[in-house]
Amino acid sequence: ATGGAGPARGRPKPPQLPPPAWELARAEGGIDPGRKEIGESDLRGSPDALESVAVGTHGGADRIERFGVTPDAAPRVSAVLTVSDQAAAVGAAIDSLSVSDLGNFELLIVDDASTDGAGERIRAALARAPWLSATLATRAQRRGIAQARNLGVELAAGELVFNMDARDRPYPHALGRLVEALDNASRAAFA
Repeated sequence: ATGGAGPARGRPKPPQLPPPAWELARAEGGIDPGRKEIGESDLRGSPDALESVAVGTHGGADRIERFGVTPDAAPRVSAVLTVSDQAAAVGAAIDSLSVSDLGNFELLIVDDASTDGAGERIRAALARAPWLSATLATRAQRRGIAQARNLGVELAAGELVFNMDARDRPYPHALGRLVEALDNASRAAFA
């Protein structure tokens, strides 16, 4: 027994996440390469011009906002991100997905009536990554993370669903490896 704190011998150190997308853009002279390929006609929305739809609920209205590019085909994966008063963490979660190696995915964010400014942080993070196809559903009344996740799955257009919370930081290769694992195991229901 070693008895001391510290990493175990022989165990590899986990890889570091790349910097958030906005830091990559700043390092490359302020323009993200992904933004060069996207024209104004490709964008579904921005914090200044939102495409919004009110959806009836049990005593209020949920608001749906769409951001980023309009996909040419149905996405392979729908990443469902649930948020409930996690303004400090949600930007980094979106940044980590914005550098995903898998290009064919959509991001669905369900804000469960946050009161800490999470909605503004979400919109700011999506503005930094206009190449993402993203939908933000903001609940008028808090109903809990389980119901928020269910709403995200209902809105999902992808063949596969990847659930995550605001404090999660998936590696850039995470979605691709999960898709590969499911493709290679025809009887698997989840990975």
